[in-house]
Amino acid sequence: MKPTPLGVPRSASEHRAAERKAARLRAQRQAIRPYQEPENSRIVPGSDEAMALPSEECLDAAVEILDSCRDELARYDRALRGPGPRPQVSVYALMFGVLLVIAMRLDGMFITDVVKVLRALPKSWRKRLGLIRPNNKKLSDRQVRHRLDRLVWVIGELCPSFADMPAGQRIAAFANRLIQLHLEGAGIAPQDVHHVAADSSSIETPAAVLVDESVIEGDKRYTKDPEAGPNFWPAKNGRHNGTRMGFDLHTTVLTSGAGIDGKPRPGVIAAFVLAYPNKGGREIPQLFDLMGKLGYEMETVRADRGISNLMDDKQGGNFHVRLAEQAIRLIHDLGPTHRKPAPDVRGVVWVDSSLCCPCAPAGLIELPAHSSSMTKAERLELASRYDTRDQYHFEERQRAGVAGGGCRLECPARAGKVRCPLVPESMVRGMDEVPTIPVPDDVATPDQIARLARVDPEAAAKLKPAPDCCVQKTITLKPSVEPGRYQSIHYGTTRWVEAYGQRPKVEAGYAHLKTNFSSIRRGSYRYFGKAIPTIFIGLALMWTNHMILRSFDHRFNIKR
Repeated sequence: MKPTPLGVPRSASEHRAAERKAARLRAQRQAIRPYQEPENSRIVPGSDEAMALPSEECLDAAVEILDSCRDELARYDRALRGPGPRPQVSVYALMFGVLLVIAMRLDGMFITDVVKVLRALPKSWRKRLGLIRPNNKKLSDRQVRHRLDRLVWVIGELCPSFADMPAGQRIAAFANRLIQLHLEGAGIAPQDVHHVAADSSSIETPAAVLVDESVIEGDKRYTKDPEAGPNFWPAKNGRHNGTRMGFDLHTTVLTSGAGIDGKPRPGVIAAFVLAYPNKGGREIPQLFDLMGKLGYEMETVRADRGISNLMDDKQGGNFHVRLAEQAIRLIHDLGPTHRKPAPDVRGVVWVDSSLCCPCAPAGLIELPAHSSSMTKAERLELASRYDTRDQYHFEERQRAGVAGGGCRLECPARAGKVRCPLVPESMVRGMDEVPTIPVPDDVATPDQIARLARVDPEAAAKLKPAPDCCVQKTITLKPSVEPGRYQSIHYGTTRWVEAYGQRPKVEAGYAHLKTNFSSIRRGSYRYFGKAIPTIFIGLALMWTNHMILRSFDHRFNIKR
């Protein structure tokens, strides 16, 4: 609709069109309501300048998010000045525009969308962001693109905060630092983050579709369309050796009881790493290395059975060892290959990621696995059987101070959980209190054999020496030994079920990111490399955390 010249009365059709436009703008300003899924405007069809205004609440939320990291952004803005004329778009204004694009659920986080949103802002807001130029020229895509490219260069080359990191990780460190500052502004400090859940998800995923073998036997056809068929896998652009498309997103989410004060914590996303597909999760260890450098004090990590595939040096850089060196306990599910009992060289039996007494009852060694199809009653009944076997598991006695992130384990009889003839001091306990280990009659400790040899040498010669685990008071377990199995919270027990039951919070985080509070989906970005998508997805996670915090505060009536 063309503007009506000043002093010329409007026609009836123009008046109705103006009324419709005003009503549409009023509805858009109220699109995002507190504690509800944000529904906002999209680009209005027509000229390139046509853009629906973001709501006032969108603007206030973007300011609240960015004000928590204003000093950090200003530091990069100062580094971007350099010689010559200063660029017209500040880092704060650039991040502000990207946050509005994410909040308004536009078609994608593109430079053109960012420019259109910034142009559509009221004059007072554009002046506040420094987007009004002296010659009154309009903001261009080239200016925003240049500023973003310069920011990536400054982070990768000049930033002293991440000088000790590889160049490829500095962009991720920058984005995670912004997330950390936002959480600190909400009262969640790094020292409050003790228990997290970790998982991976594909975003912007093309597909490699396996054609029906009856048509073409063993042939794989690669396509850009993730809806081309079942069994999608990240592929390259249109052909097997083309440019990679899509990313794997690795994140950690806070679980309940993550605070020092013991109060419940919202399931916000604490950190993330963006990786190229088909890497087998090799970047997941980098995620925890990055969290350690940012000051997070993690105690436990909950992960699904896919994490067991990272226990090999060939894939994940021995993920279990790297967590053990940081004194982080891993609570994970087990696949069929990791549940097979196996004897250790010192006589201990590896079973379901824990050390078990070699004389434990045979009926408790192999138990059925927990399944998602089980009812709550079935799961609790199975957990009670694992609790019975837990009495025969070795217990941690010392972890702090053990070299290389290892731990010292104590025999269950010495730990007071069972009675054992090989440990005489344990036999003073009543049989009603703890069970007795069925030790074979022809097995004895070296001291017992020596004492019997003084009385009956022939009987002593028939005895077999007990394994080392029954003789030593403790066993030092290095994390490099069976790294894909050991976890201190024994698999299958009630304690493990309660701890592992908090892992789905990371799935809820992906649901919030992709559906509920943001819309990171296919077509969300079109950039080469990981740098720019890492920054944009970091901002999307900040917006998602902001909405999670608002919902959490509304639920528990909390005022921050």
